[in-house]
Amino acid sequence: DAEAVMDRWKGRVALVTGASVGIGAATAKELVRFGMKVVGCARDVEKIKVCFKFNFIVTLFSASHLT
Repeated sequence: DAEAVMDRWKGRVALVTGASVGIGAATAKELVRFGMKVVGCARDVEKIKVCFKFNFIVTLFSASHLT
């Protein structure tokens, strides 16, 4: 059972790159669902704001200002 496996990670912090779309967004969403705090990084600040708005991500960071 996935929930039993993930119990040990509740409350811990995960850094997810590419968290605004695709596999990164799905991973961030699942980790939050299992009780983890997720720091999501992405290149597109607008896309990652949507994830943040819907509580997929606890903290967000976009590298778009670095380019």
